[in-house]
Amino acid sequence: MLPLGLFTVALMGSLGTGIQHAIEGATWDSHGMVAVIDAPVRAYLETHRTGLPVTADTLYTTWLAVGAGLLTISFVTCTFGARLTWAGWGACSVAMVWAATTGPARGIACAVTGLAWGIASIFALRGVGTRRR
Repeated sequence: MLPLGLFTVALMGSLGTGIQHAIEGATWDSHGMVAVIDAPVRAYLETHRTGLPVTADTLYTTWLAVGAGLLTISFVTCTFGARLTWAGWGACSVAMVWAATTGPARGIACAVTGLAWGIASIFALRGVGTRRR
């Protein structure tokens, strides 16, 4: 299990670096429902990165890579730790959207974020609550 964990960490690090270079080289302009989640998360990370030696794009790329990695690891391994961390990632995502969205749109933005995370959780949390016979 330890070699699998080390391999996964190394793979996520190299994928994260590749994704970061791709994002930095291209302009990302989200539209529609994606922007409801994407824009507040980017704004939150930009606002709260003061004092960190990384750019907001690096933080955003890390947020995406961690989410994708947790979704994959939770789906494949069905481990408690991965699923617990997936739940924390989703809660942090909703909190970032809540903090960065202003006015009456705040509740709707959080609801859309929660629904998107919930739909992804169907895959990440598969088998939870089922009993073996």
